[in-house]
Amino acid sequence: MSPSSQSTSSSAPTPQSALLTFPIDPFATLHSPSPLSNLPTELLRSLLAPLSRPSDLAACTLVNRAFRTAATPFLYEWAALRPWERGNRVKQFFESLQSNPELGRWVRKLEVRSYPIALPPTAANDLHALVLSTLPTLTHLRAVSWTRKGSLSTPVLLALARLPTLRELEINAGAEFDAHEAFSVEEEGEGMWESLEVLKLIMPEREVVGVLEEWLKVRGAQLRELLILAKDSPVITDAHLQSIAPHLPNLRSLSLGGLKHVTASGILPLLSSSPHFHTLALESLSLSAESFSALPPLPHLRALTVTHPPPRASGSSAATEAFHEALLELLARAQDLRCFTYYSSGAGERLPWMPDAVVERLLDSHGGRLEKFQVHHVLISERAVQLLSERALNLSDLVIHLRPLDLNALTPPLARLPNLQRLHLLSPPPAPLAELTDAELLPLALACPALAQIGWRSRVWKVSRQPPVPSSTGTGSTPSEALTDQQQRSTGLDGDEQGRKWEEVELEEDDEAFGAWKGGV
Repeated sequence: MSPSSQSTSSSAPTPQSALLTFPIDPFATLHSPSPLSNLPTELLRSLLAPLSRPSDLAACTLVNRAFRTAATPFLYEWAALRPWERGNRVKQFFESLQSNPELGRWVRKLEVRSYPIALPPTAANDLHALVLSTLPTLTHLRAVSWTRKGSLSTPVLLALARLPTLRELEINAGAEFDAHEAFSVEEEGEGMWESLEVLKLIMPEREVVGVLEEWLKVRGAQLRELLILAKDSPVITDAHLQSIAPHLPNLRSLSLGGLKHVTASGILPLLSSSPHFHTLALESLSLSAESFSALPPLPHLRALTVTHPPPRASGSSAATEAFHEALLELLARAQDLRCFTYYSSGAGERLPWMPDAVVERLLDSHGGRLEKFQVHHVLISERAVQLLSERALNLSDLVIHLRPLDLNALTPPLARLPNLQRLHLLSPPPAPLAELTDAELLPLALACPALAQIGWRSRVWKVSRQPPVPSSTGTGSTPSEALTDQQQRSTGLDGDEQGRKWEEVELEEDDEAFGAWKGGV
């Protein structure tokens, strides 16, 4: 799946995800009183809000009644059931809601990306009944991602459709449910999906596409965002997009990926139907330089994701240059671009390059505003990184793909980005560094003052900054000799300052961060 389909794309701190220990025991409390217990609940909630680890929040619920009251909403706010979770996690979560129905009101986002589908018939029916009995308790649910193939039934969709606060729906749109019933435009469809503003369809099949095309003609005016992702699929064509375009006048965000029969003829009516587009992702479509030249001006565009044309489309260097020129012309007409993502489906030695001149012209138009620059499976040069460090000082998210990757050369320019919070490094094999360790990445994390996450290929680390441990001399306990000469030079800090700051930074490998990159980049 492409990066734009993941929910990895915000510069704000990652919300607390309810990867919980179920259920919360209301009687499991510590017996020693705490002065913090006397604080007003709202103030206690403010103190707990920065906690990001579900385990920390779960521990807070065991302190006493006041802490449990303050921590429980954060703990259940985002319930994420993901593929690397234990197989019984789904059952545990819904059992916790069944035994404590009042917990359902705290759930704002539900992700079901893991679901046991190989259960014996009786166990499968029991789990399905459990899910159906608890979904109505999610009275304040705003977003659902139910993408586990084979797990989404018609009754589950109907239960979700009747939740009054549901704004966002992401589903694997296979033929496992009755689309005619779940997205009915007849009288029985009244009262369903009334608050829906965001619709995301993953791997849609032909029957579902036909039904949703008719549903969008009736309910499309309420949508603000539409995402359709497939894999080299012929199911959706220009004719489908032309048919629904007049019925989407309020669309602000459009993401299309893996639709091999979609061209500018289908995209143009959609972009012309609303003057307020701020997010656009066009990935693995049948687009050429001429296609981008035909798109209308998008003055409010804030985020753009595009794929490098495949070899059969780009062909010669002249065709690639024409594509870059058309892309830059489109971006030049945007007045407020903040996020730029560019990637290819290539691999190994055949990766395309993004010329320095293209990076420079992008920065000419948007360098002062750019917050995210993500380029992967498209190589850039060290000089391009230097340009970014000099002219895009508001960058918070950076993904760069280099050959070769030289950490010593990269550290000084990256250290000049004062707002850089998330960094991911990529390099195609064979690379001089077949694998990077946390010890090798630590000097880079040390040099970047705001860095909170750092990644290398499919591995990701959280960056923690702690006060140095005092020593008998009054300085940090770790001497500057703990760093090699090479590491000290790469950070740009002198020995005393290096030794003082070394204790402040730790790297901890994390499965949660950079979810978009965990698929093997």
